[in-house]
Amino acid sequence: MKRKLTLLLFSVLLSAMAISQNNGFLLHEGASEDEAECPVGAIFSQPAILPYSYSSSSVEYNVEVFTYYTDVAENIGGMRFWGELIDFETFTQYDPPENFIIRVYKGDFDEVGELVARYDLLLDGTLLEVNGSYNVWTFDAIFPTPINLLTGWVSVQNTDPVFSFWWRNTQAAPDGKSVYVNHNNGIFYPSMFPMGMCLTEGDELPLDDLSVLQVLSPVSGVNLTNAESVTATITNYGTVPQSNFDLLITVNGGAPIIETYTGTL
Repeated sequence: MKRKLTLLLFSVLLSAMAISQNNGFLLHEGASEDEAECPVGAIFSQPAILPYSYSSSSVEYNVEVFTYYTDVAENIGGMRFWGELIDFETFTQYDPPENFIIRVYKGDFDEVGELVARYDLLLDGTLLEVNGSYNVWTFDAIFPTPINLLTGWVSVQNTDPVFSFWWRNTQAAPDGKSVYVNHNNGIFYPSMFPMGMCLTEGDELPLDDLSVLQVLSPVSGVNLTNAESVTATITNYGTVPQSNFDLLITVNGGAPIIETYTGTL
């Protein structure tokens, strides 16, 4: 069972991060014999099938796309997804490898819920097809720690400051659902079609596995001082309760600050 804690830590100085905005769909018309395939033995299969469109999901543009899955009793150890890497202002592309953030959320069909896992991964890609001037890539992600969540939502974002990830969707999942959020205004919008993705089975959950799930505050900005309180979420991914563990933070390579958490996760 997953247990987690939101914990107040110490002081840190965070640099400002510029935020811009972009959302919408990159549409492609017509059908094709090309078809993406899920790995053999996938525990959830929703492959991207033509005709198709894309949804932008990018940290730089502050847009995050989520797709729904259900009835996965096995431990989730990875996923496969498809898309393009495009600078939509100049209509140029680039090829992998690329850094992605994959997040898993609780939730039902009607709403994205609480964040329960985050994976920061550098992924290479396998060329699926050339769509006009752009390459469509297959990305296979292996999660460092498996997760067990019967029903939920998965999001994928790339982190490049120029090129945006355009996630390829599917028209072959009539019971599926995707949404996207513009983090500049916090509003969720329905996506045209579910996103193409497959989930693969992972190993047994580890006994001991504590991790920093996310840093909640401070938020990056230009008015931060050298005395900011840091709030982070610590998650126990393992099956054994954890207590009396140390938390460590460093700032710009300085001496570590250590605090001991005496509760139990």
